[in-house]
Amino acid sequence: MLSLEKKKSLRVCGMVSLTIALIVMIGWMLDLSYLKDLGVAGASMKFNTALGFSLLGLALIAKASEQKWAVVVLTILLSILTLVTLAEYIFGVSLGIDQLFVTDRRSVKYPGRMSTGSSTAFLLTAFALTNLTTRRWYLRLKQYGLHLVSFMALLSILGVAFGLSPNDRLIFISSMALHTAILFLATSICLSSLSQFGLADILTGKKPGNILSRRMFVLMTGTVLIAGYLLTTLESHQFITAKTSTVLIGVISLFFSLIYVGLIAKRLNLSHDIRRYTENQLQSYNEALESKVAEQTKSMKTTLDRLNDINRVAMIGGWEVDLATNRVAWSTTTKRIHEVPEDYQPDLSTAIKFYKEGEDRNAMAKTVNDAISLGLPWDLELRIITSAGKEKWVRAIGKPIFENGKCVRLNGTFQDIDKRKRVEIEATEGREFLQTLIDNIPVNIYAKDIESRKILINKAELSLMGLNDKALVIGKTDHELFPKASADLSKAEDLQVFSTGEPILGVETSMTLNSGETRWFLTSKIPVKNTEGIITGLLGVSVDITDRKRSEESLKGAASFKRQHQELQNFFSTLSEQLLNPLVSLLKEIETIGGENEEKLASNVNRLQMSLRTTVKVIEDFTLSTKNSNSDDWRNIK
Repeated sequence: MLSLEKKKSLRVCGMVSLTIALIVMIGWMLDLSYLKDLGVAGASMKFNTALGFSLLGLALIAKASEQKWAVVVLTILLSILTLVTLAEYIFGVSLGIDQLFVTDRRSVKYPGRMSTGSSTAFLLTAFALTNLTTRRWYLRLKQYGLHLVSFMALLSILGVAFGLSPNDRLIFISSMALHTAILFLATSICLSSLSQFGLADILTGKKPGNILSRRMFVLMTGTVLIAGYLLTTLESHQFITAKTSTVLIGVISLFFSLIYVGLIAKRLNLSHDIRRYTENQLQSYNEALESKVAEQTKSMKTTLDRLNDINRVAMIGGWEVDLATNRVAWSTTTKRIHEVPEDYQPDLSTAIKFYKEGEDRNAMAKTVNDAISLGLPWDLELRIITSAGKEKWVRAIGKPIFENGKCVRLNGTFQDIDKRKRVEIEATEGREFLQTLIDNIPVNIYAKDIESRKILINKAELSLMGLNDKALVIGKTDHELFPKASADLSKAEDLQVFSTGEPILGVETSMTLNSGETRWFLTSKIPVKNTEGIITGLLGVSVDITDRKRSEESLKGAASFKRQHQELQNFFSTLSEQLLNPLVSLLKEIETIGGENEEKLASNVNRLQMSLRTTVKVIEDFTLSTKNSNSDDWRNIK
């Protein structure tokens, strides 16, 4: 397959050859000398030579159009024409082809017959157009034949250019006309460019040697042509003899050849130095790169080992499901969590059956279906039943992988969270128990953060506000829940606890409710501190003593009342200390649960359980003492 550039060059060369041949043929038919010679002095192109160029031009055009059979037919006709002419020269006979179409009145010897040089050039060119085989020796042979045609044409052109008479030229090409030689040179070069053998390979390649060869070819050709022309001119004017001219052309050629060889050597040495420098630089860069890669590889290996250690400690494994084969791949840690052998090979259905039957298994099955059909990822905490029959909490994270709009794989991680999950459940149960406990204590209990926002409240305190939903209170301050005067008083007490770090115990205060009613309370507030000793909030307990205050008005001045009043205050102060301290401990333990390791969580839960038991004991004692009190004064105060 020829490239567009080569097709174009063949077509142009063929059109030029055909055009010149037709002009010369018309000149012969009309016997017009200026058309025969094309204005060139010397030998004219014979009719048969023009006929050969017309066939050759048509063959070049057909080859550019890739019309193989046309090329074959035209090549055969051209070969017949040249072989008949060469046979006439070899055997000294006339076969009637020389003047078959026109009569040659200008030539005395061999009228109308093309020269042997032209016949040989046509035959070699026709051979170059054949495609008998693709073997290298055949292609090289055609290429060297074209080089011979170029050499013959060039010698003929130089003979005319140097003004040599036909007797001084080589007899073999002495009668080749100038335009004939030019057409042969152009045609041979055009056909030579189609192959990558011989001079075409040297002069058209892109390698450094090809580039250098083209430059040297131009220099040496120019040197020979200039020296030949000068010496020929000197010899024609008889300044030097022919022998001297021959010697001088040899000496000049040798001299300039040595100069050009030196230039080539210098250029090659420079290329060698550049190559060595480049190789050294590349080697240096390669060594630096290898060192960097080794360092990065070591760092990545260390990181990978660290991640593997973390995964082993945290019990995090990986998994993948190939939906095309329904094959499930588990990492070593994942198999260890399921308590299965290392060689265990699950599939999707058996993997799902490990989840506890009921809510957990149904949730995982639905999640997998949603991931495959809807492309939804998941992060679930569910229970599994291991191969050993042990119930265990796990965290399953996964995502679907889609290709061309279809889910082809599922992959993710699998973590053993059994210890942490059980500690969290115990902590949650502890919080629920605490809330139930304080909801059933017959006093108002609440907790606030450092901004005096309520974060814990029992039913008694909620009822005081006339509400039944804790969500309406949590996160709000007293200014959002009570009239301003009552809220200001409560805020002042909070600030006192926060600034001094000291509790307020058994303080008698009055409060105006949203309904407009004023009620009296015995209030205690104790600061809540974190593990670093920083106050993070407070815990408050208040007992409604409105009925007692009313009794106080009726018993005002009675000594027995004063004694009862003092005993009640002492009792409440003791109750506040015994009740608030366990509750503060409970609140602090609850705040520390979460974000800790499993062992510390378990320890906090144990302390939480102890604090709960202490609180329950205090409440029981309080309730028992209340039941055993039969005093009329106590009943009046109550």
